[in-house]
Amino acid sequence: MNVGPGAHIVFAGPVQMLNLRFLFGAFLRGHIWLTGDAGGQMHRFAVPGLLLRLWKSTILHVLRRPTEKSAVRRLVEWTRRVPVFTALWHGLLGERETGSGVGEGETVLEGRLRSYLGGMARPPADSVAGPIVMVNAGLPAGGAERQILETVSGLKQNGVHEVTFLGLMLGRRRGAEFFAPALRETGCTVVAVHDAFRPVRDALAGESPEQAAVLSCLPADVLHDVMNFRAEFRARRPRIVHAWQDAMAATAGLAAVIEGVPRVVLSFRNVAPPVRGMTDPYLAVVLRALADMPNVVLAANSRAGCETYSEWLGLPRDRLHLIPNAVSLRELEEISERRVAARRELGIPENARVVGGVFRAHPDKRPGLWADVVQLVSQSLDDVHIVYIGYGPLSAELSARCRKLLGSRYHHLPPTGSVTDLYLAFDVLLHTSEFDGLSNVILEAQAAGIPVVATEAGDVRHGVDDGQSGVICASSRPEDIAQDVLVYLQNPERGREAGARGQAFIAGHYSRDAMLDATLELYAVSLESDASK
Repeated sequence: MNVGPGAHIVFAGPVQMLNLRFLFGAFLRGHIWLTGDAGGQMHRFAVPGLLLRLWKSTILHVLRRPTEKSAVRRLVEWTRRVPVFTALWHGLLGERETGSGVGEGETVLEGRLRSYLGGMARPPADSVAGPIVMVNAGLPAGGAERQILETVSGLKQNGVHEVTFLGLMLGRRRGAEFFAPALRETGCTVVAVHDAFRPVRDALAGESPEQAAVLSCLPADVLHDVMNFRAEFRARRPRIVHAWQDAMAATAGLAAVIEGVPRVVLSFRNVAPPVRGMTDPYLAVVLRALADMPNVVLAANSRAGCETYSEWLGLPRDRLHLIPNAVSLRELEEISERRVAARRELGIPENARVVGGVFRAHPDKRPGLWADVVQLVSQSLDDVHIVYIGYGPLSAELSARCRKLLGSRYHHLPPTGSVTDLYLAFDVLLHTSEFDGLSNVILEAQAAGIPVVATEAGDVRHGVDDGQSGVICASSRPEDIAQDVLVYLQNPERGREAGARGQAFIAGHYSRDAMLDATLELYAVSLESDASK
C-alpha cells in the first residue's frame, strides 16, 4: 500500500484490523483518505472518521458495562428512559437494536463465518488436558444457574477435579453472584471474565486477514465479548467449554471454536427466542454456523426447547440433545419438620392454607394472571395466605396489588439460598408462565412433596404428572385455574397424595444421575483420568 506523506492509503484487509496507533499516525502524516474492505466490498473512508468510529466503540463499551453503583450507570439508566436520549443512543451512537430481519450485514457474516469455520480442522479430543469451563453471564438466582450448580456438583462427585466457572458480569451486576458461594463450596474455581479487549487500542490488528474478515462483521458488543472469551480460553486451555443460554452460546461458543477447544457444548434453557417474541439476526447466524462444526453439540433442557430451537435454526431435530433438569428429593421426615419452621419464618399460622409462587415478575411469567387467580382463591377462603418469592420489573406492582387485597396474609420475599426450604410452607404451588422451557420451580416443588397447578407452556406438560402430582391447566381463565387450586386447598388429603406421587415422579425422571449421564454423553470424555488424580 502507498503510505507516503499525504498519499491516499489502500488497505487490502478489513478496516477493523486498523488500530488507533496506525490510524493516528497516518493522520499526523497528512493521510486524509483510506480505502479498505467493509462488509465484503472496498469502500473509501475519511481517516478522521475511522478514528471517530474507534472512539465510539470505546464510548459504547463504557456505557454498556459500567459498574453497578457508578455514576455513569445511573446516568445511562436515566437517559434510557428519556425519549430524546433514547433516540441519541440509537442514532448518534449507532446502538444495535433487535427485532429486524436478516439484512446485508448478517448475510455477509454468515458467508464469511461458514467459509472460515469450514476450513478449520477438527481439534483432536486429547489435544489439551485443561479444565472443563462453564460459561454464563453470571450466577443470579435463576433456573439455569441452579442447574449449573447441580452439574458442577455432580461432576465433582464423579471425580472431575478441574472445573472452572467464567462469569461475564460477575462483580458488575447486582445479584450476579447469588450462587457463587455454593459453587465455590464444591471446589469449582469461580472467576469473572477479564475485560481485556480495548477496541481503540487493539482493534483487530493482531488477527489474520481471514479471522479479521469474520470478526469485523460482528456488532461491537458481540465482538467485545468474543475477544475477551478468546483471551480466557487461550490462557486456560480448556478441554471442554459448556456455554449456558443464548448469548453465551454464541459469543463463548464462537471464541471456543476459534481457539480450538476440542468439545463445545451450547446449552439452551428456554424455548427459542422467536417463540418468546424476541429476534436477533446475528445470534441465529452465529449459532447456525457453529452447529455445523464437528466439535460443537447443542442441547436444551426440554423437548419444547429442542423442537423450537431446531426449527428456528433450520436444523434436524436430532441435532438438539435433551439434558433434563435435576432436582434433589426431600426426605419425608425433613418435610414435616421444615414445614413448621418455614411457616414460622414467614409468620403464617401452622394450620393456615397457603398458595405459593416462585418466579421472576416478568411478562413471560404472567404475574397479572397469577394475581387474578390468588384474588379469586382468597375470595373463596378467607384464611388463605399467599406467598410470592421472587423479583423482577413487575414485582413492585404485583406486591402492591396483592398487599392491598390481602393485607398481612400476603408475604413477599426475595430469592435466598434456602428458597427451596420455603416451598415447604406451601399447600399448592401456582405457576402461570406463558413461555417456559422446563421450570426448575415446578420440579423442586414436587420434589418437596408439594402439588403443582400450572398453565401449559413449553415443556411443563413433561414436568408434571398431570392429574397425579398436580394439574396442568389448558385454560388461561383465572376462574378455571382458581378451581384447580381450590381442589387441593379444600381437600388436604388429596394434596398429600399428590405430593407423594410428585416425589415418585421426580425420582424417576429428574434425578441428578440422569442429568449427569446425559451431560457426560455430550462431553464424550472418560472420568477415569480425573478419578485417578
